Amino acid sequence: MTDDLEGFDLDIYGNADTETTDMVSTRILKHQEKEKLRDAMKKEKAGDILQELPKPGETLHIISNGTFDYWTFVPIIIALMGGRSNEGWFSTWTLNRANCNELFEIYDRGDLGSINFLTGVYFKRRETAVYAKLITGIQERGGRYKALENHSKIILLTNGTDYITMEGSANFTANPRNEQNTITNLRSVYDFHRGWMDEILSKK
Repeated sequence: MTDDLEGFDLDIYGNADTETTDMVSTRILKHQEKEKLRDAMKKEKAGDILQELPKPGETLHIISNGTFDYWTFVPIIIALMGGRSNEGWFSTWTLNRANCNELFEIYDRGDLGSINFLTGVYFKRRETAVYAKLITGIQERGGRYKALENHSKIILLTNGTDYITMEGSANFTANPRNEQNTITNLRSVYDFHRGWMDEILSKK
């Protein structure tokens, strides 16, 4: 789908035919509306599972069946924290455009204090358009990003009271298969993962 949309973008800018431009624009808008509906349904499913944060020292173990993806928990957790995470630490092998967009929407609303992001080099080479959008958006927002031989899937969010670590098998993409996740509220686990991620991002 990414390649198709990129083709549409080239047509829009390269074709002066107004009728063709209008037809392509409408198609993209319809796609976006479908994505919004699909995203809302995923959030409803994930919200049914996670209705409150784990208590300090507690870990939740979750098996998902493809009805929502790993990233779907991020805005839900932030909302349960009171609407803001002081910082965000993210590690994945790859991610899709929709979750990239939502990352920046969350930050731009003021719901996320900083962005620290790791991906695999596969993402950089295979999803070039999403990669360009991600790195540009992170740089514009004063965040940090690095691509490396990475296959870990970690999300860290904190409001200074709760320290949430998400670990799982799924990437930040749609996952039409069984995936496992844990959600832990424990400062020592949070600091452990924050430490190695910060070490990588701090290297020149």
